Amino acid sequence: MTILILSDLHLGLPKAPGHDWMLETMHRAAKQGCTGLIFAGDVIDRRCISETTYGQFADLNAVAVQLFQQCLFVPGNHDAHVELSLPAEFIVAPDEFISLDFPDGTRVHTVGVSSDPDPRDVSDRMPSPSPNAPANLGILHTSLNGSYSKSECLPISLETLNSSGYDAWALGHVHQPIIESTHPPVRWVGMGNALVFDPETKLLQSLDQ
Repeated sequence: MTILILSDLHLGLPKAPGHDWMLETMHRAAKQGCTGLIFAGDVIDRRCISETTYGQFADLNAVAVQLFQQCLFVPGNHDAHVELSLPAEFIVAPDEFISLDFPDGTRVHTVGVSSDPDPRDVSDRMPSPSPNAPANLGILHTSLNGSYSKSECLPISLETLNSSGYDAWALGHVHQPIIESTHPPVRWVGMGNALVFDPETKLLQSLDQ
């Protein structure tokens, strides 16, 4: 059992992968054994808020709760501009760190963005890894040190993530699937890409890898 992680969907943006790509990706991941889903922020582009994009997101959510045993939504900076309504089956990350267990046993640690920009330093609020969980996964919608984004969003150092004791970090906000570290894995999901986390191998890799 594994967890599918998607981020920076930016529904409505012409260069974004779009609703149909999302549907196909979720169905493919479920067939490959993913039992959990995490949206790591920025589902609707703040410049493309409309009945159409709201409807597309609602459709994706309805499919998600049918395909996956557990679904988590982690707000990004674009989501601060959008009035999102999610199914009751979704867990929505607040603007303070939470830890929750997924069906595969993975302990997920995350915090949601509360504003755009969001310059808060949350590094001292990070939960300790659970020694009893088969794996600890961090999810953060972040600009890190700003090297790849001028939009400040929960800035944090790579050293802080590497020293957290978590087995992997999946990041949202930057649209390229950049790998920041391999031990432990720290990487941005990227727009038009999908990551899968396996608690047995501790690998965080692209869905089709």
